[in-house]
Amino acid sequence: SPPKLQTFRKISMAASVQSPCSKGAVDACPSLDATKSPNDKNCYRLIRLANGIEALLISNLDARKQKAACACSVQVGSFSDPAGRCEGLAHYCEHMIFLGSGRYPGEDQFEEFLSENGGDSNAYTECEYTCYYFQVNQKALHKALDMFAQLFHDPIFTKDSSARELQAIESEFQKKKRSDSVRSETLFASFASASHPWSLFGWGNLKSLQEEPASKGVELHSELLAFFKQH
Repeated sequence: SPPKLQTFRKISMAASVQSPCSKGAVDACPSLDATKSPNDKNCYRLIRLANGIEALLISNLDARKQKAACACSVQVGSFSDPAGRCEGLAHYCEHMIFLGSGRYPGEDQFEEFLSENGGDSNAYTECEYTCYYFQVNQKALHKALDMFAQLFHDPIFTKDSSARELQAIESEFQKKKRSDSVRSETLFASFASASHPWSLFGWGNLKSLQEEPASKGVELHSELLAFFKQH
């Protein structure tokens, strides 16, 4: 498994349009495009920005392709949850991070912009990473990228959104807990050593994120801010 990176600045991105390098960016693998299949019509470029972020750019000049997309993989997942304190916190952070930034404070501002421009977004939390992604019409990509980046640079994490997102996580849990694959995964996790992060309840629900922390004097919003600041 890849090592967990201790910062949200270490991410990888992919976009379906060509873009010039930003100031200070360098080619991280100049020969990358030469390694593709001769039947692959896409062009590839891996760049490293001055702040350490690596971005994989994927472009295609086919005029019929009208969509652009971006994915951001943050190598912090449910294995980083605070054990016995606020389990499911990484998943909760995934939900909360989409709800506005300092530059674009509207709770639904990003989603509304994507919807108005033929796009949408989603995310998922794994054990060692969390992936955020969106698609949008090509002409709206640069504005969408700025809005997307600001969610990681300066999320506002409003308390007003907390109850609704907690309920969304609880609903996901109730819907999935009857799945055979989820039950099998939970069973295997129960055999893990208590000191191993596989034993954590990474999915999260109202009990693990609200009820149990509250009984121990743990405040969820404070835990969220500390988690984001640490990682």
